[in-house]
Amino acid sequence: MPTVLGFDPRIQLLHSTDALAVLLHAARGGHAGTFNVAGDGVMLLSQAVRRAGRPSIPAPLPAIELLGGLARRLRIIDYSAEQLDLLAHGRAVDTSRLIGVFGYRPRYSTVETFDAFVEFRDLRFTIDHELVSRVEHGLLGSMGRRLSGSAR
Repeated sequence: MPTVLGFDPRIQLLHSTDALAVLLHAARGGHAGTFNVAGDGVMLLSQAVRRAGRPSIPAPLPAIELLGGLARRLRIIDYSAEQLDLLAHGRAVDTSRLIGVFGYRPRYSTVETFDAFVEFRDLRFTIDHELVSRVEHGLLGSMGRRLSGSAR
């Protein structure tokens, strides 16, 4: 996952079930105005990357912008400049009017939505956490045995 060196943006997500529920609620009611819609809570991009079991590749913002523009021109990816900006600055909104005035509280939090996305996409950890844990425990166990043996 590309990240911008020195930045850890906040993100908010909305589960598709909540998106549909908000649209239905808006169609049924007479709620004038604009309402920010997002699940409760925020995540840092670094937390999302770790939860997905992916490594991050930090790069300076000018390099991200240059590579993003090049990839867009070559039609490799379709990221807008605004989406690339989110990698540095993120975005989070106040949803208190959604709950208090509009009368809807999202069923899924940002973290629950992200976890559902990871599960739905069947993302696999790049690094086998079980193997790392076994190696760590094996190394720590053998170091402990050596240290206790040398203390005699």
